[in-house]
Amino acid sequence: MLVKMRFVFETFKESVDDMALLWRSYPLIKATIEFMRPELWVDYEKLVEEYRAEGWGIYDDSAELDRAIALSDAYYGDHSSLVQLCQQAGMPVMIQDVEIV
Repeated sequence: MLVKMRFVFETFKESVDDMALLWRSYPLIKATIEFMRPELWVDYEKLVEEYRAEGWGIYDDSAELDRAIALSDAYYGDHSSLVQLCQQAGMPVMIQDVEIV
């Protein structure tokens, strides 16, 4: 998961002149990682800190889901509740494959 995330971030960072990545983390990510793979939590937190510090993308940890959808032109990521909302808003939806890096 973390390898794929770094790959995606590098891909978007290379295209920063053409697009912006708005990253909304899964609201239960901490509980999920701590339950399933607790040894990865520190690395995940480091990835979040790096992303925020670099400033080339937007990290959205707010509860304002509608704002994120309104600001976005497309969805890229995992299957989630956002997929249907983005489709209803007329956005293209691209589901990632974590196995492809």
